[in-house]
Amino acid sequence: MIAEEDQHHGFAAVLQGGHHIPQRVINIVNDREIVVEIIEGLLRIAQILDVGMVEFCACGLWAMALIGDSKGKILFSPTGRLLKQLDDILAFAAKHPSFKGIILHLPRHALHSLGDITAGYNDYLIDAFEKETGIKIEIDHKAPDRGRLAYEWLMKNAREDWIDWRCRKIADWYKTLAEHLRKARPDLKLGINCMRPIIYETSEYDDVQEMRDFWGLVNREMGIDAKYFADVPNMFIDQTLFPADYRWTENRKDEPSRARLRNTEETAGQYASLKPSRNAWIHHHDRYWESAIGTDEKVKLQADWLREHGWRVSTLNPTGFYAMKHYILPLKYQDILGFTKGGFLIGTYGMEKQLVKFAAAYRALPAVPFDDLKECCSEDVKVRTYSNGKYTWFYAVNASGKTQEVTIPMKTQKAVDLGANVQRPVKNGKLTVKLEPMSLRSFRIKNGKSK
Repeated sequence: MIAEEDQHHGFAAVLQGGHHIPQRVINIVNDREIVVEIIEGLLRIAQILDVGMVEFCACGLWAMALIGDSKGKILFSPTGRLLKQLDDILAFAAKHPSFKGIILHLPRHALHSLGDITAGYNDYLIDAFEKETGIKIEIDHKAPDRGRLAYEWLMKNAREDWIDWRCRKIADWYKTLAEHLRKARPDLKLGINCMRPIIYETSEYDDVQEMRDFWGLVNREMGIDAKYFADVPNMFIDQTLFPADYRWTENRKDEPSRARLRNTEETAGQYASLKPSRNAWIHHHDRYWESAIGTDEKVKLQADWLREHGWRVSTLNPTGFYAMKHYILPLKYQDILGFTKGGFLIGTYGMEKQLVKFAAAYRALPAVPFDDLKECCSEDVKVRTYSNGKYTWFYAVNASGKTQEVTIPMKTQKAVDLGANVQRPVKNGKLTVKLEPMSLRSFRIKNGKSK
């Protein structure tokens, strides 16, 4: 454990920074960089240095669960302790302008969600469900295996009611956390990051619905439904992608399971959980390959001054414009307000050129929801726009592997190409935009709007 004074000193060091006008986020971070450890190892806090978002990663408890004795007396509720820890963090961190909020990372075994449909059958949840919904679970509530019996009855008789109730209750908890952030500082945000890897999932929905809304179902089964907190201004929903899973699972998973990984990020279903929200983010979790090649005397680097680490870790990225696939494809289906990327290491090697170009155009857009300019959209090309009355911004995204061209009507003579920071002429009330494969371009016009 880190002493309290050492926690605050280290935390303060990474929070120092200037205040910026809100922009769309692209952040590259090593998720495993630990800055503070609290709650006796159950909670880890990692600081995203650029964005100022704190990441919560934990396991072992569900925040709404209660622990009691055989007579039903409540002995421990972790919610109070968690809120106390949150308030302690906020009391210290909120005064730093570079601190922007908190992200809850939610894989299967994590605090702040139920994990999947097979969890959450303790007496307290079952009793609360019956009382609040009026649905009577017709089992022996004193049976030693009553958890299994409740699961079987609910799956057969009230599956959707049970899932929906869980989502509403967990959303209430998220709203409580978000309100604590808002009271600490009105601009602080709470992110809900869905991190269930597809390689660990088996579901009846795969074959029946061909993954059309697989991820929406998976995330709802763990208790996450953005429609129950979409109206909270300082909350956002976040979906994790695992770009290298197909290669990473070779010789690890059966081929039918791996086959699902080839195109899952290309489907609308991958982003189903984001749809209810106007504030959606994407996280890329980098798979990594490990090797002790640095210990091989035949290949290790030879230098008197070098003490080489023998164990190597690396990730894979696509080449050329395909390197941007996992940034562009989500934008095909929905406006995305933030991207983060990380894992065991920072995995942007070999894609810097493409990422810099994308970031220049994307980061210049204000961090507010944009609307589709439907008359300019096609299957693979999307154009979206936002106006604050003084300026109008818009961006065009090409989610295909070939060059596309789109014409955008507008009432102005010039438009600022935000990625290149140059003026582009608008001829005869139209701006013609050439889009390279897997690319995004953004523009701004003054005192005018798209027609």
